[in-house]
Amino acid sequence: MKKLHATLTVLASALLCVGCGPDNTWQRHTDCLITGTIPDSLPVQEVLLLPSTDRLESGIRIPVRDGRFEYRLQTDTLQLYELNVPHDRSSFYYITFLPEAKGVRFEYSEAFEGEPIRMIAQGPLNRKRLERQAEERARFKPRMDSILDAQDRLDRDNLLFSEPFNELIGQIQSCTDRTLQQDLYRQMERMRTTGSCYTEQGRQLDEEYQALYREQQRWLQEEAARHADLPSFCRMMEELLHGQRMITKQDPAEWIACYDRVFADRFPGHPYHKRIKSIRRSMKAGVGNRYIDFTLPDTEGTPTTLSKVIDGKVAVLDLWASWCGSCRNFSLGLIPLYEKFRDRGLVIVGVAREFKDTKDWHLALERDAYPWLNLLEMDDATQLWEQYGAGNAGGKVLLIGRDGKILAVNPTHAELEDYLEELL
Repeated sequence: MKKLHATLTVLASALLCVGCGPDNTWQRHTDCLITGTIPDSLPVQEVLLLPSTDRLESGIRIPVRDGRFEYRLQTDTLQLYELNVPHDRSSFYYITFLPEAKGVRFEYSEAFEGEPIRMIAQGPLNRKRLERQAEERARFKPRMDSILDAQDRLDRDNLLFSEPFNELIGQIQSCTDRTLQQDLYRQMERMRTTGSCYTEQGRQLDEEYQALYREQQRWLQEEAARHADLPSFCRMMEELLHGQRMITKQDPAEWIACYDRVFADRFPGHPYHKRIKSIRRSMKAGVGNRYIDFTLPDTEGTPTTLSKVIDGKVAVLDLWASWCGSCRNFSLGLIPLYEKFRDRGLVIVGVAREFKDTKDWHLALERDAYPWLNLLEMDDATQLWEQYGAGNAGGKVLLIGRDGKILAVNPTHAELEDYLEELL
């Protein structure tokens, strides 16, 4: 029976993917007119346009005049773009779309239910996306909203989070030591990941949400196989790039498996294939696996290979950025540990993720005075952050053993000290 079931599963997948041969339609020159309106009541001076795989710093700034904006985007690659509208000083509302020759129009209104940005699709690809999004919302949003409403009620009654978690939040709020605060934040994130942040009632609701989310993901993957077109390919990428949110605990392996079944040979040459290769590598950058080697320039511009520095040694790999205050605070907290253990053989290598120029990097190095080897990742040249599963975050810290295997990811300073006492 197991063999029969497996055979039927393979046949079903094959039937879903009828006509899934190579498709080069993504590679075409497109002149897409992007227009939109924003109410005069909102103090928005510009919107930001960029491929959904890029950072905000690389975006195209489009001015808003008299409540309107307009931009003509020319591209040879059909991939998802994001339109970002400032919400406040530190956050954006964004909406994704495919650039089509018939153009795309946006409307912004705080009166819209849910997200305040709406797309009026004028081309067939974006119309498909909107139709599928509407079906997805109809299937899952009411049930998700019901769980979230129940969580809000528990939170109002102070019954959602556990007492240790609430105490931890209180410690963070009263803490004035920035280095210690970063350790507390890491403890908080760990409690969220394990579910220990919740009361029993809160845990049950979280499990309901996670189960529903997994159901949604399975449905999306089935839909991707059923259509196997460019909008589905882009939706898969969207989930891989943006789906690992704190609340969902998403495992990228399921989407990678969907990619292997449906899209691996579907759109040859599309840049998403390269990104997926990096994401696949990042799945191996966890505890128990060997670190990912790389070569980057040091402060003098000399290419330096990580393996030549750390092989056979206990090492800390510190991924940080000049623009990431929390990363730098954590790195400063590594200095006392380095001074304590350097004579016992500890090696620390810092890698900064910078963009456009090295000015801020050099200023940060001068100010913080890290006494270890410092390397530079400029403009995501090697996709190192993606390879290590750090996404668009500022940083990540890994403890690496003498055998090259990762022993800990984002430990607190106290946890790191305990490890080093044992290892050295």
